Amino acid sequence: MKENLSRREIIKLSGLAFLSSAFSLVKGRNKSQVEYSDYEPLFPRQPEYDMGMIARVGTKQVDIRSQPNDEARIVGNRFRDQLIHIYGSVRPEDAPIFYNTLWYRVWGGYVHSAHLQIVKWQLNEPVYYIPDAGQLCEVTVPYTEAYQYTNWEGWIKWRGSRLYYSSTHWATDVDEGPDGRAWYQITSELSKAEKYMVPAEHLRIIHPSEYAPLSKHIPPEMKRVEISLSEQRLRAFEGDKEVRSARISSGIPNPRLPPEELPTATPEGSFSIFSKISR
Repeated sequence: MKENLSRREIIKLSGLAFLSSAFSLVKGRNKSQVEYSDYEPLFPRQPEYDMGMIARVGTKQVDIRSQPNDEARIVGNRFRDQLIHIYGSVRPEDAPIFYNTLWYRVWGGYVHSAHLQIVKWQLNEPVYYIPDAGQLCEVTVPYTEAYQYTNWEGWIKWRGSRLYYSSTHWATDVDEGPDGRAWYQITSELSKAEKYMVPAEHLRIIHPSEYAPLSKHIPPEMKRVEISLSEQRLRAFEGDKEVRSARISSGIPNPRLPPEELPTATPEGSFSIFSKISR
């Protein structure tokens, strides 16, 4: 038996229960020297764990209005990434037909649904082996903080900082995080040199069967995706049969962009898909 196991080997062989003792010395540091003041577990926050529907504010700021109407009096504000309890929903009869009519009733008033993401808390049992090819994972909490470790700075927040609910990422390793528990190493799909760490319990391992090609018997040329910018909806077809439908949020034109910058509006036309990236 090897006398000196690597950190990765210890996790794979022994699991999370062994971490507290196995990692008393990590990367040449005494564990008591590790600074955790900048790390705080985010979720769940009791007693909110089982209190119904929760939404995350997805924009810089949202207004809470006295009535479900853009012209109603503003009675409060919420800011990016704050969590709001949803008590009900309403679609005003006088809303324009081309408009997203869904509003949510919250404490003190109403918030338009376009600015909120419905989220959940789901903590997951970590796995202690990640194959060399990586493992696709899904964030199952409202958001999670990502960290990086450097020999000269210790644990610091990753420059991208937060990964959001239902986004997917490639885990490429499992290791000890700043709280002494199992964290997954995430490797960026845009730059393989970009790696950061996320609490393992905040990510659900996605089985390959979940993203295997659908309807393998259907020739690829008979599959297409249609996006309606006026309806803000995506539809997937196999031949003439619609098999999937989902709401979308297309790009908004920004007239202030200089000519050399890429436009932000969703382009119109027919396109062939040659590459896909999970985000």
